[in-house]
Amino acid sequence: MRATLRQYSVRVDPHHRGRIVDRDAQAAGRERPRRSPLALPPEACQNQCGCSANSRKGEKSMLEANKALVRQYYQIVMGDLDGIEAIVAADFVDHHFPPDTPLGPAGVRKFFTEFAGSVFSDMRIAIDSLLAEGDKVDCHFVFHARHTGPFANIKPRGNPIRLPAISTFRIAGGKLAEAWEIFDSASLVQQMQAGSP
Repeated sequence: MRATLRQYSVRVDPHHRGRIVDRDAQAAGRERPRRSPLALPPEACQNQCGCSANSRKGEKSMLEANKALVRQYYQIVMGDLDGIEAIVAADFVDHHFPPDTPLGPAGVRKFFTEFAGSVFSDMRIAIDSLLAEGDKVDCHFVFHARHTGPFANIKPRGNPIRLPAISTFRIAGGKLAEAWEIFDSASLVQQMQAGSP
């Protein structure tokens, strides 16, 4: 006796209000969408899970406020740093900053004036996208600058720098509390050294 296996292509279709759709059978005209036992119609959601349209709107506005905070941070640090105290917590830590960097607004000022400001000029950040969930915001951006100061025994040649990066911020109490960065440091060094003999 031979067993016959059939591969199904199924998905929860938002256009069918949470129904499970067997796309192969539907295409052949053999099946109508079935409701998933896990999918609740919008009118039942308030009764069974306790959420409401107002709470969802409140969460959305909080996420938008968190993204606006990150935008404001980059505007401030790429400018004269005025107003940094209003958006950065007193114990803010950026895990990308050098180990001796103080916490809070003082650390942000030190990094962008004494470290980054001494290595790069014409700094600007172009934000590609912001993704927010819970108390975190991911910022995909490109750092643009000119290498005009010494860095790790690399002499400045005025080379242009273009460095894609991702920062993740944690927000607490309406302020930035913590940050992490991911970028290709090898690419940064190569761009700094470009044209070296």
